Amino acid sequence: MSRSRSTSSHSSGEGAAPADLLDSRLIRKLEALTFISRKLFAGQARGDRRTPRKGHSVEFKDYRHYEPGDDIRYLDWNVLGRLDRAFLKQFVDEQDVSIHILLDASGSMKFGSPQKMAYAKRVAAALAYVGLAGMERVALAVFTGGLHRGQGPFRGKAKIFEVLGFLHEVEPDGVTDFSGSLREYALTHKRPGIALIFSDLLDEKGIEPGIKHLLQGGHDVALIHILAPDELDPRLDGELRLIDAETGLSKEVVWDGTARRAYLRNLGRFLTQIEAFCRRMEVHYLQVATTMPVEDLIFKSMRRMFLK
Repeated sequence: MSRSRSTSSHSSGEGAAPADLLDSRLIRKLEALTFISRKLFAGQARGDRRTPRKGHSVEFKDYRHYEPGDDIRYLDWNVLGRLDRAFLKQFVDEQDVSIHILLDASGSMKFGSPQKMAYAKRVAAALAYVGLAGMERVALAVFTGGLHRGQGPFRGKAKIFEVLGFLHEVEPDGVTDFSGSLREYALTHKRPGIALIFSDLLDEKGIEPGIKHLLQGGHDVALIHILAPDELDPRLDGELRLIDAETGLSKEVVWDGTARRAYLRNLGRFLTQIEAFCRRMEVHYLQVATTMPVEDLIFKSMRRMFLK
């Protein structure tokens, strides 16, 4: 399948302001979720995973200054009483979950209504909050023709504002190098975790090598494949000039019933190949249209895979 092509450009200005990426009603519901990984913690009992949560074994390590949003259960009240300063107890967490959020910000992600990039940001913000609320390490990175920007790792709910600010600044542009970018990330982030990839997967060079690099690094990989409704079933007709969203190259076509059937056939083959690869490699795969409510995606689809 080739990259998204359109007769008109879609402004990346559709991206929401930081506060609009995550509303308070959804935040309250996200509090009930936590990340799980059968791959990272296979064969371990619940008490074997060291993390500062109720019901888990913990081992005291150090103190740090309290920040708004931190869990007050881990305040050292004795220190607070003596020094009138708030310190938070830290614990050894040798096997906690690191959450790696990887965003494809290539030009094709600006396509669609709702826009693919805007949708990816909202889902990424929600999953980042789940990790932060669970005191997991949350790191974010943006890639196009290479690995461009990164933030984190963050911990604690108070860091959600930095996450939202980072996501707000992401603008889709340029040509993607999916596998090269993921290879670079795997080489520079050695701590295994859950790698959440948000992409339309429109890279003619293919996606398999990049995902294999993450798997070889011990990551539990989830591929969130984001497509616009007009990519799943284009509403086109007649003689058209289609423009590649990443390279700017154009092509004259006649869109009729024959062209539509050929497109849908190629699209079906493309999606089947990706799904088969992910099943073979034990990668979580979710194909989602941008019209699907974010809440449904998280609580109905993702909850069966890497959330509980």
